[in-house]
Amino acid sequence: MNVKYIEEGANGFNIGSIYNPFVCCDYELHISLENGAPRYFINSDCCSCNLYCCFNCDSCNKSTLSICDNNYTPMSKIQLVRKDF
Repeated sequence: MNVKYIEEGANGFNIGSIYNPFVCCDYELHISLENGAPRYFINSDCCSCNLYCCFNCDSCNKSTLSICDNNYTPMSKIQLVRKDF
């Protein structure tokens, strides 16, 4: 998916892309710059229940994603918390 920067109705310009490859039992996003060079990788721990489970159990309501640089060196973590309304 291409990502564009658009301001006040202008046509915008491409600033990069996001790609979600199939990775069995895992979640991964590749974020690239406009020229296609990898910038960040976001991935989950293997078999993160939060991403696949449709039940509202405590163990499945949270998962942690790692934000890595283009060499897969971890830079930060974010936690996904699912809330059912």
